[in-house]
Amino acid sequence: MCRRLAGNDADAAVGAESEVGGGIFHVSSDPAQIVNTTLANNAAADLGGAYYTNSANTAMSHVTFSNNDAAAGEHLFAGSTALVRLANSIVPSALSGDACETPADTIRSRGYNLFNLQDPDCPVKDTDEVVSDVGFDPDGLEDNGGFTSTIAIQKSSEAVNLVPLKKCGKSDGEDQRGFERPAGNRCDAGAFERGANP
Repeated sequence: MCRRLAGNDADAAVGAESEVGGGIFHVSSDPAQIVNTTLANNAAADLGGAYYTNSANTAMSHVTFSNNDAAAGEHLFAGSTALVRLANSIVPSALSGDACETPADTIRSRGYNLFNLQDPDCPVKDTDEVVSDVGFDPDGLEDNGGFTSTIAIQKSSEAVNLVPLKKCGKSDGEDQRGFERPAGNRCDAGAFERGANP
């Protein structure tokens, strides 16, 4: 489980592996779980600006991606023997290329994600939403309470109340800040629960 990874850069000229996985570089085959986490402003010269895995099974729930950069897979890269399952998360458009990259259909939706794109490597299920604007607060990554910075969502965001209560998943009843989730009858997608209280 993570909380926030922001402003990391995998651009060091010390070998190819150092240029992948700007936020997280996961080369172990051990499974990973990333919950209530913001992955923002990370960069990799090659693959996976926010997250790179070549062989791990990864479950992501209530993750917010924003402003990650890479030559391919600006938010996510999953290799041919990996499997990334994404649920209840916010995936905006990439800065310049593809938000997701996989050579073998190894990034899959488990539903209730908010996408700002139609990217074939970020597959959309019927319970996901695709919108022209994910509705981030224009102030971006900042102190919204709790111990780590988050990106708030506006009241008009389609992320608000996107996730049915029974599908809120492994959020431990809290958002990234440690504030109570849900704030209403449904959970918000992403790491930030609008209207939540400490």
